[in-house]
Amino acid sequence: VAGTNGKGSTSTMLASILTAAGYKTGLYTSPHLVRVNERFRINGADIPDAALCRAAEAVKEAADGMSDAPTEFEILTAMGFRHFTAEKCDAVVLEVGLGGRLDATNVIPS
Repeated sequence: VAGTNGKGSTSTMLASILTAAGYKTGLYTSPHLVRVNERFRINGADIPDAALCRAAEAVKEAADGMSDAPTEFEILTAMGFRHFTAEKCDAVVLEVGLGGRLDATNVIPS
């Protein structure tokens, strides 16, 4: 979900609709308000601390082999992809972060 205003509200509404329809639905939003866990939700529930750590460890392992260090947003986006894949989500709603063609969420086809 991209745009100037209403991305978070629209993303949350879409995820709620998909969840109500019976899909296991991931939601990736930014920024977080209090805890980073808020960025990654499945069926409305924030990612548990243990799952957040597993996602962070997996991404760190991959990033350690890169010649260029990823940005914070790229790391968090990869953590979301890893978590939603591990949890076998049926659908994932992604809110863009930076926007534009260089946004890390653009690795997923629309």
